[in-house]
Amino acid sequence: MNEARWDNKQSWGPLIRVVSLYKFFRNGERELRVLQGLSLDVYQGDTIAIMGESGAGKSTLLQILGTLEPPTEGQVLYRGEDLFAQNERSLADFRNRNIGFVFQFHHLLPEFNALENVMMPMLIRGHRKKNAAQAASQILNDVGLADRITHKPGELSGGEQQRVAVARALVLEPEILLADEPTGNLDQNTGEGIEGLLVRMNERRGVTIILVTHKQRLAARMKYLYNLADGQLEAV
Repeated sequence: MNEARWDNKQSWGPLIRVVSLYKFFRNGERELRVLQGLSLDVYQGDTIAIMGESGAGKSTLLQILGTLEPPTEGQVLYRGEDLFAQNERSLADFRNRNIGFVFQFHHLLPEFNALENVMMPMLIRGHRKKNAAQAASQILNDVGLADRITHKPGELSGGEQQRVAVARALVLEPEILLADEPTGNLDQNTGEGIEGLLVRMNERRGVTIILVTHKQRLAARMKYLYNLADGQLEAV
């Protein structure tokens, strides 16, 4: 595990502690062991990259950290509380309040413009439309899209679409951003722009970032790098 680190928002101790995590999948009588006793400490404000071969279980680990997939065995503790001891409704509330997701494919709604796409999580949470529009406009400005808020996804470049996706993930001010290959479909120059954006969001907003990537350049910009192999994480 990482050595204990101090931040301004919590006393000694991790934001997330993963303890002896196992994940098995069954295909008929065959059992696929993806994660095997994996442990990890994540402190508030950390930026972490996870690399590894295809099929090593990187995305599975990210889904478990995001409470989208339960582990077979083990615990994921958030500020000391066992997340998977909660019911599904409580987990859904935890996700909505604390986690933002960014995927390789942006999953923007094509019929809505950038502002409306970013507003959507706030509207789903019951925020007033005026407040949602103000917050969405601010975060789109932060990601460099102040002049593109009325454009629909089809009118935006690939990099701009991914910036909208990052803004949507951050509009509710989550503590944790989970990103699965966030630059995987982008060319080098566009990808570098998204990398810089993630670093700035960590520095300006203090968001904790855990991402999966095959891009060595992106991984090198995170504070901590792990390789996932044989169901275990190894610090690099």
